[in-house]
Amino acid sequence: MSYHEFWLKRWRSEDTPWHQDKPEELLLKHFTAPDGARVLVPLCGKSLDMLWLSHQGCKVVGVELSELASKTFFEDHELESKETSKPPFKIFKSDKIEIYCGDFFKLSPEILGPIDAIYDRAALIALKPELRDSYIGVLKDLAKASKAPKFEWLVIGRQRQVPDLEGPPYDVSEDDLKVLCGKELKIEVLDRVERESRNDPEHKIYETVYRLGVRFVPVN
Repeated sequence: MSYHEFWLKRWRSEDTPWHQDKPEELLLKHFTAPDGARVLVPLCGKSLDMLWLSHQGCKVVGVELSELASKTFFEDHELESKETSKPPFKIFKSDKIEIYCGDFFKLSPEILGPIDAIYDRAALIALKPELRDSYIGVLKDLAKASKAPKFEWLVIGRQRQVPDLEGPPYDVSEDDLKVLCGKELKIEVLDRVERESRNDPEHKIYETVYRLGVRFVPVN
């Protein structure tokens, strides 16, 4: 089964345990982008985090493969939206929130336009390890094109108490993130929390929120 079909099937069957019924507490605690910031939420699904960000005065732009998830988000919150397009993406847009529906890996600064922040709760950990370099590469290009005086980039990683290669979600450690960021991005650990595993309550899951610095360090 292809990467695309796997995720589309999960949305069609409503097999979406990653969807939370309230905004992420680590977002509420650590997000610092200013009022009016245009915030990218990659692989956004129908996350309530987008609604919370819009309520803080942010302009939210999600990117999501599933058209079903994209439309459902606006329907669930009774938000009027209009449909436009920017090939190869279909765009669903309300006053403060827009969702680019299509393949994230085809995103570019020319298509998306300028952004001021990136918030990743469940995108990096949803991707197979072999896709991570390409994913971070797309985000680096978007960050480099930003004109924001202070760019906010939050990533939430996770590690199981007992290592498990099966996913999604996949474990992403600080060392994994350092390899992905290379010398171009600085990593700051903001917080670590302990969670209970739904599938294995006897073992814990540790989530870490990182701030990535986008004052790119020249590569020697």
